[in-house]
Amino acid sequence: MSDNEILNNLLLDLKNYDIYNFLERVSSLNLIPQNQNKCMIFDTIIDCILSKDLSFFTGTNIMGKAKFEKMVNECMKLSISYGIDPIEEPFIYREQFYGNKWIFSGITRYIGYNLQIFLDIIFANKNSFDEVFVFECRNMATLILEILNKTAEILGYNLSSLKHHETLNIVYPMSTEKSGMLINSITIDNNLIYELLRSDAESVFSVFGNKDRDFISDGNNFEFYYKPFLKINTQYSIILNHTILAPFLIHFFLKKAKEYNCFDELIQLYNDDCFKKCIINLSRLGHHKIKESEYGVNLINRLDYKELLLNVSNDGILFLRFFCDDGKDYNLENIFSETRIDTSEIEERLSYIADNITITPNKNRIYQLTVSNSFGRALFVGFQKKPYTKNIALSPFELYCLSVNESHHSNFIPRYIDSKLKLSPSFLPYPMDINYIAIYSDNNYSFYIDDDVDVRESNLFVGFGDSIDYLNKALTKLDKQLVSFPNSNYLKEVVLTDLKRNIYCSTSHKQFELLIKFKNINIWITTEEPTSIEMLNVIKTLLDVVSYWLSEVKDIIEQNVFNCSTIEIRNILNGNIADYYAVQDNVTSNNEEIIVKHENNVIILHWCPKDYLKFSEKTNLFEKELLFKVLNELFSYSTSNIVSTQLDYVFCNPLKKKVHALDYTNTPYLKPTNSELQLIPVECEDSLLYELGDYFTKVKQIQKGTNIPSKEKNKICNDAVGYLFKKLCDFSQNYKTEQLIYKLCNDLETTLFSMMVKRGRYAYQLNCYPEKTNDFQEQFNQINKASLSQKFLLEYISAQPPKGDINLGEMDYEEMLSICSAIIDWANTSDYYRYKIIDSDMSILNSGRIGIDKTDIDKLATVNGTAAIKRINDHSNPYIDTYHADILALQPPQELNIAYLEEFGFTFTDFINFIYAMLEIGDEIESNVKTITHDELPDKIKKYVKLDVKVIWQVMDSLSLSQRNDYLTPPSGFSKNDIWPWKFNRRLSVTRRPIVNYDNKFIWGNRQLYHCMLFTVDLINDAKLPVFNEKGKLKSLLGRIANSGGNHFNDAVADKLKKIDVLIIDSKVKKINGIKITDDKNQDIGDIDVLIIYPKKKKIIVAEVKDFSFTKSPYEMHQEYLRVFCDQKGELCYISKHKRRVAWIKNHIDDIIKHYNLSHEKWKIDDVLILNEQIISNEYYHINQKTILYADISKESINKI
Repeated sequence: MSDNEILNNLLLDLKNYDIYNFLERVSSLNLIPQNQNKCMIFDTIIDCILSKDLSFFTGTNIMGKAKFEKMVNECMKLSISYGIDPIEEPFIYREQFYGNKWIFSGITRYIGYNLQIFLDIIFANKNSFDEVFVFECRNMATLILEILNKTAEILGYNLSSLKHHETLNIVYPMSTEKSGMLINSITIDNNLIYELLRSDAESVFSVFGNKDRDFISDGNNFEFYYKPFLKINTQYSIILNHTILAPFLIHFFLKKAKEYNCFDELIQLYNDDCFKKCIINLSRLGHHKIKESEYGVNLINRLDYKELLLNVSNDGILFLRFFCDDGKDYNLENIFSETRIDTSEIEERLSYIADNITITPNKNRIYQLTVSNSFGRALFVGFQKKPYTKNIALSPFELYCLSVNESHHSNFIPRYIDSKLKLSPSFLPYPMDINYIAIYSDNNYSFYIDDDVDVRESNLFVGFGDSIDYLNKALTKLDKQLVSFPNSNYLKEVVLTDLKRNIYCSTSHKQFELLIKFKNINIWITTEEPTSIEMLNVIKTLLDVVSYWLSEVKDIIEQNVFNCSTIEIRNILNGNIADYYAVQDNVTSNNEEIIVKHENNVIILHWCPKDYLKFSEKTNLFEKELLFKVLNELFSYSTSNIVSTQLDYVFCNPLKKKVHALDYTNTPYLKPTNSELQLIPVECEDSLLYELGDYFTKVKQIQKGTNIPSKEKNKICNDAVGYLFKKLCDFSQNYKTEQLIYKLCNDLETTLFSMMVKRGRYAYQLNCYPEKTNDFQEQFNQINKASLSQKFLLEYISAQPPKGDINLGEMDYEEMLSICSAIIDWANTSDYYRYKIIDSDMSILNSGRIGIDKTDIDKLATVNGTAAIKRINDHSNPYIDTYHADILALQPPQELNIAYLEEFGFTFTDFINFIYAMLEIGDEIESNVKTITHDELPDKIKKYVKLDVKVIWQVMDSLSLSQRNDYLTPPSGFSKNDIWPWKFNRRLSVTRRPIVNYDNKFIWGNRQLYHCMLFTVDLINDAKLPVFNEKGKLKSLLGRIANSGGNHFNDAVADKLKKIDVLIIDSKVKKINGIKITDDKNQDIGDIDVLIIYPKKKKIIVAEVKDFSFTKSPYEMHQEYLRVFCDQKGELCYISKHKRRVAWIKNHIDDIIKHYNLSHEKWKIDDVLILNEQIISNEYYHINQKTILYADISKESINKI
């Protein structure tokens, strides 16, 4: 059936029905999200009906639901239905126009974003427009936006409506009630139209019989698009299509601009503002404007085309090409049309930039961003030559969404382009990058789609509409809106910062303001503008703590009725800002309390240093007092009162404390740094996986699809390590050594600071933000990965200084770190296979990568990660009794010095004093990275400590990394294990040697140096310090320390158990009831570390106590597993020895009853390992040996045995 026949049949069927009711119902279908992309079907129906005179429709019957749906569905057979694209626009969009107004986007591309710019230009920004023009535009904008916003509110649409609604068929209202709501949203009171539009009112009404034809010739410009209302009678009209109202409004602005001779000015301001916003959005992504004059090139700035140069990290360029509609030959008769840009003069612009730029960037780092911008006309930009491959094409709205979603992802644009270039050569998503970006971002920043598909050899086609979730994500993430401010006629723009707590921040760069939105009131928390970094930090703390605690008592606040809708809590700092950082006793201010004042709906908190410093207290009592004070003032605006006990439930958890003080004077690695934390981009890791795959398929000639036999798996991993190490050697040799060393030392300082702060705060952060548990764990993983890679790279660069002269590029640096990280990962995987921890399937996949079944590796990572996080939590929680003993302090004072002198040629005291002197020298240098020359060293050290020059050089030599002939060949006295970066406790590691000896200079960071000192002390305490002389005094001392440590831990466990008053505890049990603990050959089988008797439960528990260290590598875990659980060549493991003692107890129950005067009843015998650190192998191998950590010893944990 032809289109004409379908439409004629429709008209004939409608003759007997109430045509207004039918039109209302058709129009209302546009308000159902699933129908967003089917509006052309509904518009065709409406236009077809309006083409007839009203007299044609003689009926008054109301059509039944089934009949209505059948008739509309029949129109899905129209040829226009084949052009229905997937939904590509957010269903609704929030405009800011004297408040927040929702619009319906329909299928008009970027309509919400474009309309907002017009609204800003005409009504918010400074301009020279005729007042009458602005007045008439304001009236039309008020009408249209009020209609749209009211409809959205009636139907309950908001940010949660921004979902991917995709259906093939038309969706109809499910209930009569829903249908009624939709239809009621379609009608408007004519009086409102006439009141606002006055003389323009009649121009917006469509009429029947506007044309008489058999076929719809122009589906892009139906006549009712210009006249979107249809009068039902003198009182009400039908809104024919809500989704056309926003394009209609822009067209109205342009038509009025022509009428008032400001069309060209309006278009130029529009394009300039769009261009400016593109620059702002690019700055969010780390790309900032470059002064082209300094680079020796000239840029074009035409009405229809603009250019800009921006940085890509520190060695590349992003060439922004902004194509825009200059309004030339704009046809007022069409809302939707098209235009083209003449590109003949700008075809070779990128070549011109590349050839003439005087400060030459890395030629591989020249990228192009093409932005096309219009306001209703389709803009065609055609080039004669093939487009530049390192290009990304976006609209201004798409760039805005990308800047929101990827603002924390460094160098997203160049990395995306580089990843795109690895796809099949025939791939060219030039007009639709946003769809590929959505897939790329959602797939962990990779185009890898399947193990059986190599996307470099296959075309990856992503259809239109794949970007809608990505666009919605940006709008939901920001939730940008206008909110009223107390005692002001202006509205302030805010964006969402904490979804769970409904906290927003002002977008103003000059003001520091937060907003908490409650159901019954909006509360602003503000401060004065900071004048220094120190003041800024104090202000941020106050905003953070006040907003957090107010949001945590949401239920208390929302139970009240306030006499105002908005309140401001203003924070003002009094006194010297330096006193806010002082030790409390040294504060000069006499004020001791927060002074509260009121001004209308403003609560003013006057802070003094002494009150601010109360945040450093160990409990959360001051934070509770502060919240009570604030609530007390807040409730003066309501009919209720607040009592302190109402807050008890909020503060009953002492770990729920928002502010923490960092004592960096005594702990140097806690000294704050402004340097940005350097993590490893996942894109680099993705690229390396393809490189490795190519190495094995093309160099090693292993066919795709090959399964690797078990005996070859370890070798494959080692070959991968070898390939990556050679790549690192070749890659790093191109760069300037000193730049690399300085960059690495600086990053290691920042990484250590970040790690230690996060560790120290973890228990508190976890209790304040339980919803972020997974995020915190992932942060630890990423920081740890970066730290290991940075240390490895610094160790390598120190041993093999590059001979290149190329300045270090940030992206190249990140690639080097990624190679280092991959080497460590593959080496660990090799050890997993070598020690038979795993035997996971390995193959060369058809995708071109090495495939390993990650089940066992992921399981091991989970076990390790859980144990590591518990360890961090326990040690950061002051209310958990964790074990740490200074065994070193229990030894004779001079014994360590004597042993150290024999081993290293200097005493331990010399070692400590030297480090403290270096820390003092470092404190005199402001930057993170410290340097002194070889000639300066002796005198500078002697300034702080009396040390012989020879000793100074000996200690420095023990703490420094130096050049050597071959990285893989350790110096005399060292072993390969001191080199491999995946091993722990290495004598040639940055942790043990944090100073770099290069070019007659010593380069270091104070945080790493201080950490080295603590780490060395811990190694001695744990008897783990590696020695050269296996028969020397230090080795002997470490043995005694190990024995002493074991005994001390045993005593500590027994003492802690004795505090549980329901238990009988006996430790280091050699005999019971006069009988020695021996085997059947009367051989001593060792003491029972702790015997736990639980009379009430009739339970006897044999406890083996071990102060094991936390395993950090496959090798350590393997050794732990063998030592604890596996008998070796007649040597019994710990568990076997322990089980013999358990068996002895079971066989001597009567002796136990008699010895401990127990009741003559049936007693259950059980056993447990009590540990300081978790045994990973116990969990991983499912040995199920019962264990308790020292930190977890309690009546409850004993009950569970």
